[in-house]
Amino acid sequence: MEKHGNGGFEDVSKKSKSKIWEHFLLNKSTSMASCNICSKLLKVHGGGTKSMHFHLKAKHSISVPKIMSRSLAQMGRKKNPQTLVPITEKSFICDICGKGFTKKNILRGHLRRHMEKLTPDAEKKDLICELCGYTTKIMKNFKRHKQSKHETEKHHQCPYCEFHHHVIGCLHIHIDSKHPEHDKKQFLCDHCSRSFIFKISLKKHHENLRTIARLREKNLREKGIIH
Repeated sequence: MEKHGNGGFEDVSKKSKSKIWEHFLLNKSTSMASCNICSKLLKVHGGGTKSMHFHLKAKHSISVPKIMSRSLAQMGRKKNPQTLVPITEKSFICDICGKGFTKKNILRGHLRRHMEKLTPDAEKKDLICELCGYTTKIMKNFKRHKQSKHETEKHHQCPYCEFHHHVIGCLHIHIDSKHPEHDKKQFLCDHCSRSFIFKISLKKHHENLRTIARLREKNLREKGIIH
């Protein structure tokens, strides 16, 4: 492992299986990665490299193959050793709705959402943000508030402007809307001539089309043109 005189950043490409570290240096004390091309600093969350892959592709048009994820590494095999069979047995079943899950902690979160729906609002405790006083009775809304308003250092940053968001899909939709010239549009709409860089942008576009169609139909019914 080679150390560089660059604020405690180190070259970990020889120790890591991921090729992404050939393009970045790592500062272990701050969990920050520095791009070798433009010196952009990115936060490394729990060892994840998604933001680094996204930066290379969006800013430098470099695509780095990802290593096998843990879920793939835990796959079983058929008699043919070259054929992987994913282990998808859902052994944790919800007693309320019967839905199955592969992990116990996912079932716990699912049950908490059931309890929030079943508990009357009058009996729910107020969740109060210590930083700004925001109040809600719903844990999901409380967590979303903290992520969007008070944890901006963990947000995904747009490589082309100052926009940032805690949800990567919202950042993709922003890039498709505000910076469509920076990448190839590979997702085409079947209903119009529009195309998109990211699949989630196409999905959002289809949702908007369905909403417009419902509102148009409602307007025609109110006017008595259709029944």
